[in-house]
Amino acid sequence: MFFWHIGEHKRAREQVIQILEVQPDYAQATALLGWIDLTSGRESLEKKCQKYFDQALSQAGAKKDLDAILGKAKFLTRRGNFAEALEQLNSIVVLYTWFLPALNEKASVLMMMGDWEQALDTAQRVLTTDSYNIEALRLTTIYLITREARYDVAANRILEILRSVERQEPKNPDLYLSLARPFARLAGRHAGVLKASMQLVQLAATVRPETSAVATEHAYHLFLLGNIEGSLKKYRAA
Repeated sequence: MFFWHIGEHKRAREQVIQILEVQPDYAQATALLGWIDLTSGRESLEKKCQKYFDQALSQAGAKKDLDAILGKAKFLTRRGNFAEALEQLNSIVVLYTWFLPALNEKASVLMMMGDWEQALDTAQRVLTTDSYNIEALRLTTIYLITREARYDVAANRILEILRSVERQEPKNPDLYLSLARPFARLAGRHAGVLKASMQLVQLAATVRPETSAVATEHAYHLFLLGNIEGSLKKYRAA
């Protein structure tokens, strides 16, 4: 699992296969193999991962391995099979009521299905339990911007996200950027939203100041705010 978490998919896969050669009915290892293939970035491997998730579920029997169900739901979501993915996620919500990531995934799938009302209800359910939940805060912010055009409220919600990230992932500039980008592109040049999302970019810069990705996103925010001179300087620096 260590190699998988650091992005060494090939070595992770080799180690899991070695484990399965000794323990072929080890459901957790089979599910992990599915996750490694799902996140490998290789289409040929990703296509096979559902087989491993189904196999892990069969091996686990009545226990219903959590990683296998979640992995299968993720695979189905990527393939655009939202209804089937939702079915898997609902089974997790019933079996593992404490597992908030399943509710976050469910909210995301509902959003992709266009069912914003249920998506928002699900995200609010997460926030009732964990008011600092980054993914639930992100989804509700997108709802405020795109469905209700409540830009000032959305800007304040982005600041809540910023505090949550500082609390949970203070050294993760990639997360800061991945959160800031959609807000900036959906904001309709609303200054309040852009200034709030700019703070996410600026925090990314404090952690990783020299990267072109940070400088480019900073430049884009400045451009949207009408600061053309500052934007050009940042683009040149990138």
